[in-house]
Amino acid sequence: VYVDGEFNGHDWVDELGDAMNATFKTNSSDAAYKVVSKMLSDLGDPYTRIEPPSDFEDFRMTTDAELQGVGLLVASNDGRLLVVTPLKGGPAEKAGILPGDELLSVNGKSVSGLSGPEVAKVLRGKPGTSVAIRLHRRTQGAIPGVASRPVKATPVVQTRQLRMKRAAVQLSSVYHELLEDGRHGKIGYININSFSQFVGRDTEEAIKDLEGQGAEGYILDLRDNAGGLVQSGMDVARLWLDGSANVFHVKGRPGTTEDAVQDVNLEEGSAVTNKPLAVLDGSALFVTVAKYTTPKFHEIDQIGIAPDLACGQPTAMEVVNGKGTATEDLAAILMAETEDDACVQSAEDFIMKSGPKHI
Repeated sequence: VYVDGEFNGHDWVDELGDAMNATFKTNSSDAAYKVVSKMLSDLGDPYTRIEPPSDFEDFRMTTDAELQGVGLLVASNDGRLLVVTPLKGGPAEKAGILPGDELLSVNGKSVSGLSGPEVAKVLRGKPGTSVAIRLHRRTQGAIPGVASRPVKATPVVQTRQLRMKRAAVQLSSVYHELLEDGRHGKIGYININSFSQFVGRDTEEAIKDLEGQGAEGYILDLRDNAGGLVQSGMDVARLWLDGSANVFHVKGRPGTTEDAVQDVNLEEGSAVTNKPLAVLDGSALFVTVAKYTTPKFHEIDQIGIAPDLACGQPTAMEVVNGKGTATEDLAAILMAETEDDACVQSAEDFIMKSGPKHI
């Protein structure tokens, strides 16, 4: 890796010069990115990389917790693009778009064949600019004269044409709910999908809300977390740990000024081990300059940490039976019901055995 003083057995200076000369001979930016990516991959560090402008924009959107667009989360399901949810306070929510609505076109162009991320990029844009979308909404038709009859009615398809002005929409990385089944008591469930800029604040608000509902213990779900800002991770840790607990160590490349081990605790804040260098064309070069270790100096990169209590969870194919509505099937693909999640159930059992107010 880059923090390796031997540069993974490569002559860094010569290979860097060769790569730079090769980029000047390419006829496109994509070709130049491939040359640089090949050079960096030889270092053996997946975190030292170059990000093209579009990828770096996505990275900034995640860490800044803000997007510029209409505020729609969409996903592909059986060849259709369905709305997962409109983001709170965004133009899409204000326009009345609902989960399960099927997106047909954007600015008069069909979105057939496009993926969720591809459509999301089309919907984004400078705040104040307008975008037109066309969608289908499937609702359950009424059964005349039998209002409460438990018979599945034929869906009614409504077509809607909307024009919205794009805006800056804040993203939330935190989801929370109170789990209450009579056997485990009241358990506060908090899911964090990335450590974005405001995740500490949002997590604190979630805790206060759950405390107000009488939570007796907590489950902090970090599965499939995309990572993000180290400082944001520290902000979350402060909510659960007392005093100035040592969270991790940072050690730089041998022979450099960053070679000394840095102890990082809750009072002092975070240290950066991966630094982005912005390039004029909007791309960015990420370079690893140090390593993290645990408080006991164990390296966990590409190794991970063995859990005290292991659990299993169903795959998307096991969750979806294909018999629900499009909206129900889509929700099942994205996340199984929390109460039916095997890992959540294991955590609830552990909390009850350990006593209240555990996490």
